[in-house]
Amino acid sequence: MNKLLAAALPILGLVLASAPASARVTTISGNACTPTNDSINCATPGQWGMGNACNNAAVTVVCPITLPVPTGGSVPLTDITFWAFDRSGSDDVFCDLHMTDTSGNDISTFNRAGTNGGNRAAVFAETIGVGSISANGSPMFASCHIPASTSSGFSHLVTFKVTTND
Repeated sequence: MNKLLAAALPILGLVLASAPASARVTTISGNACTPTNDSINCATPGQWGMGNACNNAAVTVVCPITLPVPTGGSVPLTDITFWAFDRSGSDDVFCDLHMTDTSGNDISTFNRAGTNGGNRAAVFAETIGVGSISANGSPMFASCHIPASTSSGFSHLVTFKVTTND
């Protein structure tokens, strides 16, 4: 039995060492977003995330993307998905992902993702594809546009799901 165990342990070690990194998902509420100065009176946090209570203007909100980074390490980021209720038939909820240096200057801006078409009754998911990048502790945020409210109701930015490979 001991010989069998001694032979199996190195094989088990090879299997574990060659296994792909596990995906980790971090969820961030739309209520964590803050409105830009010109949107401060219209952006309204609530049960369904950050909404737009004004019927005459879209709002822009900034949403921090905070990920724990190991000391001296990096986080391989694969994608960010946001969920939104888009009640406008003529404007979309959309977000841009920004990675900045420590002074706040843009290093990278990633694919704009939008709800394409609007006026949806159900929550809609949209993914910002980043391929596979290393966050390296660089500050990240999403800048999101929420259309004006319509007779169909408020548009809302509900939540973000950030997927990383650890």
